[in-house]
Amino acid sequence: MERADEIGHFLQKHGAPHFVTLGVSSDMSPANGFDVTIDKCLGLDASGPGVVMFTSGTSTGIPKAAVLPRQCLVQNRPPKLGEATLSYRPPYWRGGFASLIGPLLSGMKLYSVVQNAPTEAIWDALRHHHITNLVFNPTLLRQMKEVYTAKLNTLADAEREAYVNGFRNLGRIRCSGAFLAPPLLEFWTGLTGLPLKNAYGSTECGGGVTEVNVNRQSKAKVRAATARRCRRDEALDLTKYVNSTRSVNW
Repeated sequence: MERADEIGHFLQKHGAPHFVTLGVSSDMSPANGFDVTIDKCLGLDASGPGVVMFTSGTSTGIPKAAVLPRQCLVQNRPPKLGEATLSYRPPYWRGGFASLIGPLLSGMKLYSVVQNAPTEAIWDALRHHHITNLVFNPTLLRQMKEVYTAKLNTLADAEREAYVNGFRNLGRIRCSGAFLAPPLLEFWTGLTGLPLKNAYGSTECGGGVTEVNVNRQSKAKVRAATARRCRRDEALDLTKYVNSTRSVNW
């Protein structure tokens, strides 16, 4: 919040009095004193600059300012009736920003938890609201597993199943940022029966870049498994032949 104020003072001092800065936080009080109107005659180029997001700097060591087009802020398809998402990540980086702004622009119902909400709040949101779209990261899935094991698993069967069914409303488990450790992957797929999709994106690309269904075998693995079965069947046939010839009186 302090950085937003500093930027605002700098702009005021250097001749940009009409540039407005707002601190972004779910804990902020509503902004007052702004007269906002929509110019319906104004046309904006979808490929024009829409937002400037700073990268984390984990790869280069120095965060970079990435200018993203307006079109990357809206989903490629309109949401279906009944779809809803949950905003739980800080909005000052690409993933949190998109989950907060994107649904509003596309018309999807949006739920939000307070900043630095406990992991139990995510479980409660899934339990009490019909959330259909949510992107996790490995840390959150690990923390949610810990809450389930320590608390939810001790509830009555019907109450515990209500939480799990709320999770199943997602239809799939989408995880970004890193791959899940095999034990964590086995836990979630075993508990929910949902497929896991591992996604990768970058700020410079404006969001998601690729998504892989982790549970589905690749063609190479399928061919290898088929070859192993063929070799096993051939070995069994050879064993049967050898055993049958032993009883023949030459």
